[in-house]
Amino acid sequence: MDPDTMNRLDAIRRRLRRAKKGPWFFGGPVRRDARAVKEHPSMPRRYWEIGRAPIDIPPAIACAGKKADADLIANAPEDIAFLLDMVDRLAGSCR
Repeated sequence: MDPDTMNRLDAIRRRLRRAKKGPWFFGGPVRRDARAVKEHPSMPRRYWEIGRAPIDIPPAIACAGKKADADLIANAPEDIAFLLDMVDRLAGSCR
């Protein structure tokens, strides 16, 4: 594998190691009250919370406006780890 690709994979691995450990979950939809909408008008009125557990303290790592986005984000750490393992296996089989 070329050095640029290896450096990028190493950076991805570092970010994955530093991220909050899973499993992550998403819940919602959460509806914001009128006061919250007024204070933060750019946020959607309804959103999905992503956290380490169904009820996290603090409550959420991130929020997403769509259920599909929340599902993607919540599963990203495990999906990335799986893909990195596949890259390692494929790279090993090419030697």
